[in-house]
Amino acid sequence: MMGSDQAKVVCPDCGAELREGALFCPMCGQAVDGARTAAADPHPTREAISADEPSVPIRSFRRGGLPLTGLGLIGLVVVLVTALVVVAAGGMFAASGTSPSGSSGAPPHGNGIPSVRNSLGPTPSVPASSATPAAASGRWVDAGSMSNARYGFKLLLLRDGRVLAMGDQWNVFDGDRGATIQGSESIGSLHADLWDPAANGWKTTSGLNLNRSNYAALVLRDGRVFVAGGTADDPLHCFSSTKLFDPDTETWRQAAGLNDWARCYPAYALLPDGRVLLAGGTDIRNKALSSTEIFDPTTEKWSKGPSMPSPRTNAQAVTLKSGKVLLVGGASSAGPATSALLYEPSSRSWRSAGSVSSGILVALQDGGALVLGQSCARLDAVSLSWRAVACMSQSRVSESVATLADGRVIVAGGETQGQVDASGVIVTTLTATVEIFDPATNKWLPAAPLPSARENAAAVLLQDGSVLVAGGDLGMQGAQTTPQGGHRIQEFLKTALRYWP
Repeated sequence: MMGSDQAKVVCPDCGAELREGALFCPMCGQAVDGARTAAADPHPTREAISADEPSVPIRSFRRGGLPLTGLGLIGLVVVLVTALVVVAAGGMFAASGTSPSGSSGAPPHGNGIPSVRNSLGPTPSVPASSATPAAASGRWVDAGSMSNARYGFKLLLLRDGRVLAMGDQWNVFDGDRGATIQGSESIGSLHADLWDPAANGWKTTSGLNLNRSNYAALVLRDGRVFVAGGTADDPLHCFSSTKLFDPDTETWRQAAGLNDWARCYPAYALLPDGRVLLAGGTDIRNKALSSTEIFDPTTEKWSKGPSMPSPRTNAQAVTLKSGKVLLVGGASSAGPATSALLYEPSSRSWRSAGSVSSGILVALQDGGALVLGQSCARLDAVSLSWRAVACMSQSRVSESVATLADGRVIVAGGETQGQVDASGVIVTTLTATVEIFDPATNKWLPAAPLPSARENAAAVLLQDGSVLVAGGDLGMQGAQTTPQGGHRIQEFLKTALRYWP
C-alpha cells in the first residue's frame, strides 16, 4: 500500500499507481519513464547468504498431478516414461516439470504449476547452446521465510509492490495426509503470506476458505487478486467458485461462479480490457474441455467465450504485447498437445499458431514468446512463426523462471538428473546454476548461482527490478516406511531469496 510520504508514480499506459522507483508497471508491463537501467541493491553492504539454508523437516510426500483416471492416467504415464529418458547431450533427466503456478506458482507467469514436458511433440533442430564463459552476473541475498513451506504455488506481484504467496501442491491426490502434513490437510491455500519489500520480510495474511491447487490466479487491473477453478484435496473434485482478494483490507470475498463447468487445470490470461479469459481444463468427470469463459471484474460475473478448436487441459497461456493470448502445451485424451493457439479478443476467435513442444511459456517484450522445454523455441512477433533457439547450457526441469525488467529471461535451479533407486522410486539431482537468456542475441549467459539447489520454487519480478524466488523443494530423496507404506521423501522449503541483476 502506498504511504503518504511516498511519491506517486502513475503508469502512462494503464494508469495504475506504482511504487516510487518502479522500473515497470506490474499490471500492463509498460516501462516507466526515467527507469534505471540496472536495479540498485538497497543493502549494498549485505553479504550474499550462505549455502546453509534452513528448511522444514523431511516429510513423506507423493507428488501430485492429474487425477489417476482418464487424463490423469495419461499424464502419469507421460511423467513416468519421460522421467526415465536420458538426454543424450548431457545425461540429463527429462521429465514432467508448474502454475505458478505459480505459481506456480506463476505467477506474472503461466498457471503457476509445474508444466508437463514430454518428448512426444515435434522437436525442432536446436542449435548448440550459446552460453558463454563470461563472468556470472548479479548476486543473491536473503529475503526472509514464509510461514509455511510451499511447493508449486502462486507468487503474485501486487500493485503496491508487495508479493502474495498462496497455495501449494503438498498433498493433492495423496491419500496419506497423516504422514504428509502434520496429521491434517495441506494448509498452503488456507494461509497466505505477504512479502513487503520495505521490510524484506513476510507476514501471514488470510487465505482461501478451502485448500485448492491447479487453479487460475492473477492480479486484476484494479489491484485485486483473482482466483477461479482448481482442484480440491478432499473430496477430490474441481472448483467452480471465484474468489477476490483485496490487498488493502487483506480479505477475500466470493464472486459469481463459473457458468458451465467446474474446472481443474485451466489456462488463463488477462485480456487488454481487464477481463480474464479461462480456457479448457478438466471437468469433474476428468474430461478435457474445449470451452472457455470470460470474467468481467466490473460486474464480477462470467460469460461464455468462444470454444477452442479442440479440448485441452493443463495448458499455459500468456498475453502478448499485441493483446492477443498465446496458448501452448497441455494434453487431451489423445495425449500431449503439440499445437499452439492464438486468441484474438477483438474478433473473439481462435486460430492456429503453429506447432511447438511443451515447456515453460514466457512472453517477451518484443511481442513474441519463448518456450523452454526439452527443446527451446521462439515465436516471432511479426510472422507468428516458431524457430528453434539454443537451450540452457545445463538441461533442467522444474526450474524457476522470470522476465527481468530489461526483457531478458532468468532461469534458476531445477532438476537435472533422476534415477530409480533400489526401492523403486526416483531419486533426483538438483542444480543451483542460474542462466539468463538475452532475446537480443538469442544467447544464454551465466548468472550468480543460488546459494543452494532447489526446484519447484516460484519466482516473480519486483518493481525495483530485482527478482524474488521463494519456496520449492530439495527433490526426491528415495523412500521411507510409514504406517501407510513406503513413500517418496520430499523436503520442502519456506525460505526466500532475492536476485539483484
